[in-house]
Amino acid sequence: MKISIGVVNCNRLYYLKACYKSLIQTTKSYTNKEICVIDNCSTEKGTEEFLDEIEKDGVKVIRKTKRDPANEFPRGLNAIYENSTGEIILMLQGDEQFVLSDGWLQKYVE
Repeated sequence: MKISIGVVNCNRLYYLKACYKSLIQTTKSYTNKEICVIDNCSTEKGTEEFLDEIEKDGVKVIRKTKRDPANEFPRGLNAIYENSTGEIILMLQGDEQFVLSDGWLQKYVE
């Protein structure tokens, strides 16, 4: 079963990098997945380069062009939903990190 994992980010590059790294490390064995990152107009130095880098690795990156601070996170969640192709959608905030070992995603899907 395909799972879509979505992450919402805005000016939190340090956390996004940590989230992405831990997500990749702890989901290696589950290959039928896609990762989608929604960026809400980040202006933080280095963010665009990191998004370009993960996009080259096959991550679906959606860059929002207009800020709406009161509704950014809900709109980010909607964008994940609209751009996902998996039967299951796992939505995350960019500051989440996984300390579990590889294999948790299979248990989650089951």
